[in-house]
Amino acid sequence: MKWSQPIKLRSESEISGGGGGAMTAKMTSTPQPRGEHAACQINGQVYIFGGYGGPDWSRRDFNDLYGLDTNHWSWEVVNPGNQFFGKKKATEEEEEDYDSDYEPEIFPEPRASHTLTALGQDKLVLFGGWNSKEQFADVWIFNLEVRFYF
Repeated sequence: MKWSQPIKLRSESEISGGGGGAMTAKMTSTPQPRGEHAACQINGQVYIFGGYGGPDWSRRDFNDLYGLDTNHWSWEVVNPGNQFFGKKKATEEEEEDYDSDYEPEIFPEPRASHTLTALGQDKLVLFGGWNSKEQFADVWIFNLEVRFYF
């Protein structure tokens, strides 16, 4: 897959390690098209959070977190946003199957026009923004080691 937007470097070999040809990347977990997202860099990783957009000019707010490894030019889904990673009780009949120790992960609301700042070498600080329903003045800290919001 070719980059949709060129990246200006001194030479293509800075990424590909030599040889001619088009610059390519491993884009198996590429974020959907978006604008008004926030980004910051820690240790050769560029992290992006949220924004709004979608394929084919669709518009929705995001609350996902991606990392771009700038050494290998590959994307990783660091946190997919609003998804449950465990079993959730829907009815009383499911009481026996319910894992009472499980607490669903809490996520920031989908948003755009926010800030994302590196805090040390293992945390990201998310502040503010807005979506189609509300404006935010909240602060979220994402720990990259345990991959959880606080």
